[in-house]
Amino acid sequence: MMRTLLLSLFILPAFIRAQVLFTPIGAEAWGKGGCSTASENIWAINNNVAGICSFKNTSFGINNQVPFKITELSLSSLALVAPTKWVHTGFSLDNYGNALFNQQKISLGLAKLLSKTFSIGISLDYVHTQIQGYGNSGTFVPAGGVLYKPHQKLHIGLKIFNPNQIKYSENITDKIPTYARLGLLYKINNHVQLLVDADKTLQKDMIMRCGIDYEIHPSFSLRAGWASNPMFFTFGFALSLKKLRIDFASSIHEVLGLTPHLALVYQLK
Repeated sequence: MMRTLLLSLFILPAFIRAQVLFTPIGAEAWGKGGCSTASENIWAINNNVAGICSFKNTSFGINNQVPFKITELSLSSLALVAPTKWVHTGFSLDNYGNALFNQQKISLGLAKLLSKTFSIGISLDYVHTQIQGYGNSGTFVPAGGVLYKPHQKLHIGLKIFNPNQIKYSENITDKIPTYARLGLLYKINNHVQLLVDADKTLQKDMIMRCGIDYEIHPSFSLRAGWASNPMFFTFGFALSLKKLRIDFASSIHEVLGLTPHLALVYQLK
C-alpha cells in the first residue's frame, strides 16, 4: 500500500516530467554513469547513431530497465544494426510506462563512415505518448550525430535531438525535449577507458556523467560511473560468450533506491 502511494504521489509524476524514453539507453551506458555519446555499440542507434559504423556483422539487442524496481515504470528496448556496402542501417523500438502513462519511440537511422576518423549519422524517430484520460498523440522527430576520432585513444561524439523543437498535437501538453549531448571517450590503455558526457536539454539544468570501463579479461569487463541532476552512482559488468554479450548494470539513487538494467546482444556471423 505504501509503495503504491509513493508511486502515485512522487515517482510517477517525476518520471513523466523526465521522460525516461529520452535518457541514454542500454545497460552498457548505465554501467558507466549513462555515458553513451562517444561509444560504439548497438545502442548507438538511440544514443548517437554515428556510433553504429563499427559493426561488421548484423546484430540484435534487447534491453530492459526497471526504475527503482517498480515494474510499472519499466523501459524495454529492441535494436537491430545491419551493415551494408554503402551505409550502416539501424532500427530500434522503445516502450516505457503502463496503462496510465505510456510512451513509445520507433527509430530508423543511417550512418556513414566518411573516413577512418569521422562518421556521421541521421535518424528519424516516431514518438507516441498516451496519457489515460487525456488522449494520445504521435509525431516524427529528427536527430543527428557525429563521431570523431582525432587519435586512436580518443573518441569525441555529439548528438542533437529535435533541433526544430517539434511538439505534440494540442491534446498532449507534454513537450518533446530538444537536447544536445557531447561525449568524450579516452583509452588509457588496451584495458581501461574513461568517459565523460555533458547532456543539455533546453530549459533544464545540464547533466554531467562520467564512467570507467576496465577489461579484466577479453570476455569480462567491470564498469562504474556517476551522474548528476539527479545524482546516481552506477556499476555494472559485461560478459562475452562467443556471439552473445550480456551487459548488466545498476544505478543507485540515494533516496529512491536501485534501478537494474539488463541487455543481451547477439551478433550474426
